[in-house]
Amino acid sequence: MVTKESKRIFLFDFLRIISACAVVMIHISADFIKDFDVGTSEFLWGNVFSALSRFAVPIFLMISGALMLDEDKNLSTKKIIKYAVNILILTFSWSFLYTIGYNVIKPIVFNEAISVSDILNTFFNGHYHMWYLYVLVGLYLVTPLLRFFVKVENSTLIRNYLLFSSIICFVCSFANEIINRQFKQEDILTNFISNFNFNYIYQYLIYYILGWYIVKVGFKKTTRIILYIGGIAGLITTFVGTHFSFKPENDSYFISNDSLNIFLYSLAIFVFVHYFFKSKNIVLNKVWLKISSLTFGVYLIHCIYLFALKLICENIGFAILEIIIIFVSSIILSFLTAFVMSKIPFIKALVRG
Repeated sequence: MVTKESKRIFLFDFLRIISACAVVMIHISADFIKDFDVGTSEFLWGNVFSALSRFAVPIFLMISGALMLDEDKNLSTKKIIKYAVNILILTFSWSFLYTIGYNVIKPIVFNEAISVSDILNTFFNGHYHMWYLYVLVGLYLVTPLLRFFVKVENSTLIRNYLLFSSIICFVCSFANEIINRQFKQEDILTNFISNFNFNYIYQYLIYYILGWYIVKVGFKKTTRIILYIGGIAGLITTFVGTHFSFKPENDSYFISNDSLNIFLYSLAIFVFVHYFFKSKNIVLNKVWLKISSLTFGVYLIHCIYLFALKLICENIGFAILEIIIIFVSSIILSFLTAFVMSKIPFIKALVRG
């Protein structure tokens, strides 16, 4: 018998897997955008794959919110804080490993100077992809408070909050971006809009609560169609906006998680996948669950393989082929490594979120 719960879990497992793969693709394609000029095939393909993959972090946040804010789950404050502490321990554990690998072993192998400041920076701030773990810790710590009012009975209040905060956070930032590009400098209107970027309406919290809202409350069919159109527009805007605005020294607004286009794109994907699986009778199996359980490990591990694979594949000469080879290889190697680590006592704790 297929239960509602099994469908719901399948939804999260599917989203975890595609989002973990998307994170890897983001870190591959980003180098093609940064290292090559606009108009080259390398930049073009890097931009295509980057735009397609930018839903990764918002989807992860929405999954976390849907699970952690579920009022039907018995989550005590003590248990939630324990989750946060575990993530923090994982963060420093992997920061230590990356520090040894990138700031000690790598300089020795490539005959580079060992920098004490780089060692300290990597250890305390983590490798470049580990910023998400700090966000997760913060969201977990605020979760006990959120669970007091994030309930179905308050769905109208929460919907109004999400609408208001999304306008303030995403629409206003988009307006600022367009105005700054039009006038090439800050003016009275730009400063006025900036006044509404309230710190308490942070984009990650919006995604977090939005995940719960989609699963527990949802949207009518007409609204979903509008969201899908917005998602397509968001994807196109991500590609076009990056093409015309990207500068290596200053990452484009259009590929940031607080951009309106990424918000619309990610929201559309989560909603579409949720309603697609909601109408399907899909039975979970152990293989699918195992792959899903390894995604956190893949997220933590993949940068190690990316570094080596980029060195091996840099002379291929065809951007799309290079991207695909690095992507497929790093995904396979990361999943295999996470699987092996998950079978070793003590070590397995490093790949479990």
